Amino acid sequence: MTIEQVINPKKKTDKDPKEIWANTEMDVTRRQECLCYNCNCMNDQPPYTSCPAAKALFDVCVNHAMAMMITRCGVQDEDGNLLYKPLKKQ
Repeated sequence: MTIEQVINPKKKTDKDPKEIWANTEMDVTRRQECLCYNCNCMNDQPPYTSCPAAKALFDVCVNHAMAMMITRCGVQDEDGNLLYKPLKKQ
């Protein structure tokens, strides 16, 4: 595991931390394997507005300079259909 302090790549305001702690190896894997990161709901404008769970997680990440790896998704619409929409064929 590689955890290190790195420059915050998402810093936009003076309130945002200049540096953050990161698992740099997992960050690369997250882009390839995270369900939310690879779900078509990410392309909503604003992102994830069609998925209430992903929207809440996204807001936490944005507000606290965090990133998460989601490995399961059971979010359903009002009819019980799963909301996950893969960007690419599995």
